Amino acid sequence: MSKHLIVMLTVFLIGACSMQEQDTRLVCDCISSTYESGEERYESCFNSDTKEGQSVFNNKSLVFNASKKLFMLNGNQMGQQFITFEDNVISYSFTGDLQKTTRYFDRVNLTLSEMFQDRDYNFTDSKVWKPYTTYHYQCRVVEGV
Repeated sequence: MSKHLIVMLTVFLIGACSMQEQDTRLVCDCISSTYESGEERYESCFNSDTKEGQSVFNNKSLVFNASKKLFMLNGNQMGQQFITFEDNVISYSFTGDLQKTTRYFDRVNLTLSEMFQDRDYNFTDSKVWKPYTTYHYQCRVVEGV
């Protein structure tokens, strides 16, 4: 009887482990960005750190897994308490003392948007947030990883 129990438990554990959702791995390239500081505004995915015409905003890794509540961009895991998983969208929103970060990933179109906002201390009300930089990425599935 105990042999049968051990065999059944082994089969159950192997089956349970094999049913776990695999991580989805993508690579994302910047398709547009906007910088706005109040006095100036420009749109470009490139900056002074580019090498031979390549943007440093390309080839960013994106890994997610809804069952693990995992959302990781370029090796940085987003805190689970700030992530919302929906059928077609994963969103991340974190508000710190000086900066607000929002990330929105469209799982259907494989597009990612990031917005970084700083507090605007030019006003008497320090709760005013001003758009600082927004990035838009097109992502693609990574095969064979």
